[in-house]
Amino acid sequence: MLNTVVFLGLRALHVLAAAIWIGSAVFLALVVVPSIEASGPAGGQVMTRVTGRNGPHFGMFSGITLLSGIYLLWRFTGGFDGAVLSTNAGRAFSIGGGSGILAFVVGIIIGRTAERLVATAETLGKATDEEFARAAFRLG
Repeated sequence: MLNTVVFLGLRALHVLAAAIWIGSAVFLALVVVPSIEASGPAGGQVMTRVTGRNGPHFGMFSGITLLSGIYLLWRFTGGFDGAVLSTNAGRAFSIGGGSGILAFVVGIIIGRTAERLVATAETLGKATDEEFARAAFRLG
């Protein structure tokens, strides 16, 4: 009985965390980023705050989704049994899991790149005109 409750609770947690992870990414891409871009120079300050707060939340929800999904697949297949993985349901869950892992890795790469770009822009925004000219001269 307790085992079933834990399993169902973990499934619910997996679905909820995945919905928050995907929903947050879509909201960020379709609403927040275009609004920041449209706000002009002031958008840089907002982007700095958004980037700083997003990383931990995306990491937490994507990690919960990934770890719970791996456990659920392991439990469904009886320890990643090839006979179960070759069924239609096993293939579907495996494709979903592979897609989730790929999204996790891509999210890490994009998140780190965005953090570096925002940090660079913030540094350049604080630089004096002379420092900016020297940096541009070295790059050009």
